Amino acid sequence: MGLGRAMPYLGTGVREIDASHEGLEFLLGHIFEPGIECLRRGGHCDQSRCRKLSALLAFVGRGFADEADLMERGGYPHRDAHCHEHRKLETELKALLAARVCGERDRVMVRQLVDHWAVSHIQSSDLPLGRWAVTRRVVPPVV
Repeated sequence: MGLGRAMPYLGTGVREIDASHEGLEFLLGHIFEPGIECLRRGGHCDQSRCRKLSALLAFVGRGFADEADLMERGGYPHRDAHCHEHRKLETELKALLAARVCGERDRVMVRQLVDHWAVSHIQSSDLPLGRWAVTRRVVPPVV
């Protein structure tokens, strides 16, 4: 199941985490449209550095930093393991950049990679973080 179809079932109860998930789904739904964040010239990719992948990497990096800050503020006991999971996606995206993958041409593969990681990560890491943050009153619950 892709992130978009899974979103109604993946609310963490923490607005800043859920907003990041919603933003990622929005970005994934639009970044792969032709010409968006692309260096193609005359129909050919210059293969130098995919701006679509760079934009994804920058977006998730900001969300990961916000989550790390939340975990640090509250003293989340599983912070290191959670951040390790974030680094896995960043490493995958950086490997795609290094391999000169084209986010336009290879959009299905990139979307599937991020979708799979996101759904798995939200279920295994963000939902427990959200429950912990709300029950420990690190953040107020979403009403």
